[in-house]
Amino acid sequence: MRPQRESVASAGKCVVIVDDDAGSLAFLRNLFEVAAFDHVVAYNDPLHAFREIVRTGCPDLIVAESHMHRLSGVDLLNELSMLYGRITAIVVTGDSAHAHERDHGFPVIDKGDEHLGTVLLALAGRLLGGNYASIHIAER
Repeated sequence: MRPQRESVASAGKCVVIVDDDAGSLAFLRNLFEVAAFDHVVAYNDPLHAFREIVRTGCPDLIVAESHMHRLSGVDLLNELSMLYGRITAIVVTGDSAHAHERDHGFPVIDKGDEHLGTVLLALAGRLLGGNYASIHIAER
C-alpha cells in the first residue's frame, strides 16, 4: 500500500483499532499510520482495549471489528458509550450482508470491499471533520 500523502486534518488525532484477526489489525493500523494520524493504537483483544481506553481516556476515533471472540465490537462501543456518552466509531465486518448499514448507530464497513482503505479513511475524515479526500490509497 503506497498512499500519496497530502495535507490531512489528522494531526493530533488518536485512533484505536480493535480486531482479533492479526492480518486485518496490521492492515488497519498501517492504513491510519500512513494517513498521518499522530497516535494509532491497535489491540487484538477487545477486553484489553476496553480497560486501556478506560484507563487512558476515549480516543478521537475507534475502529472495531463487529465479531470478536471475547466481546463484539458493537458491545465494546456500547460499553464505552455508556461511560463517555457520544463516541466516534466505525464498525468493520467480514460479513458483507451487514456492511453499509448502521449497527447501534455506528456506521458499518465491509472488510472485503476492494476499496476498504479509501472508504474507511473517507468516513474517518468525515466523522472527525477533516479533509477525507486528500489521501489516495493503493488498495491491498
